[in-house]
Amino acid sequence: FVSFRRVLGRLAVSRAFGDEEYKAVPDKNGGGDIGNPLVIADPEIRLERVTPEDDFLLMACDGLFDVFGSQEAVDFIYGRLSAMPPNEQDPMRAVQDIVHEAIHGRRSRDNVTALLVTFKRALAPRR
Repeated sequence: FVSFRRVLGRLAVSRAFGDEEYKAVPDKNGGGDIGNPLVIADPEIRLERVTPEDDFLLMACDGLFDVFGSQEAVDFIYGRLSAMPPNEQDPMRAVQDIVHEAIHGRRSRDNVTALLVTFKRALAPRR
């Protein structure tokens, strides 16, 4: 059912809230649904403890992670923030930059949404 990372070749695998036609496998004889849903809206949830070493939390959809590795995205955001003066670090600008890079620079073909939560007032450049 999944080909080219899409359900039935059309619907991105991560999408699940709408699209009623993908919720159940139809009976080949037209007699109703016979199987489990093709997509579900059950989120994957993980509990993480924030520590003093954590600088920020980047949440993004698969459109960003189709073209960025996880560590690569962290390094991109860290680099953008730490390049700004300490009292002028702008998380909104950093997340706009990574979204722009994903769409225009790396040509993501999926929707790209990202949210950045910073835990510190300013980040120092890495050594």
